[in-house]
Amino acid sequence: MIMIVMHSAMILTMAIGIIGSCLGMDSLRNFLYDMSKTKGVIMTKHKKGQGTCLCGAVTVIAPEMKTTLSACHCGTCRTWCAGPFLAVGCGSNVEIIGQDHLSVYSSSDWAQRGFCQRCGSSLFYRLKATNQYFVSSEIFHETAFAFDLQVFTDEKPTYYAFSNPTKNMTSDEVLAAFSSST
Repeated sequence: MIMIVMHSAMILTMAIGIIGSCLGMDSLRNFLYDMSKTKGVIMTKHKKGQGTCLCGAVTVIAPEMKTTLSACHCGTCRTWCAGPFLAVGCGSNVEIIGQDHLSVYSSSDWAQRGFCQRCGSSLFYRLKATNQYFVSSEIFHETAFAFDLQVFTDEKPTYYAFSNPTKNMTSDEVLAAFSSST
């Protein structure tokens, strides 16, 4: 199924959530609203996704999972995941089964990070204002994702590198894209 989505900067929503503290929650909310009204669109494929944590105690069902994934190299994501956070945009219509095994950490005023209490698997990053989920690509056991974006590349340590051709954005570029849209 092909769905029309907001302006290409919407791909940056995950990264923008991370930098929201720099500009504040109201700016983040205004940006997301502005993006929903943007006339420029890109085409993105979606499909239903279902995945589990390592131990299987938590299942995430995403009816509108994108088929592309992004990598965030910011220090917070690397600390949380012990490496870059590889995420798939899943929208706000996400079902979580096994919530009694789910822990949610409020990592900022604008976002939460979910993980399994039993095995510790990093499951999702969720924007509080919009309820948008960015789910770890690895829980879906999917091999057909298209890797198309890396953010906070200037924070990426030198000891790893992806060879995939992707759009790469530094912290300043992400901030500039965010600032120009508010």
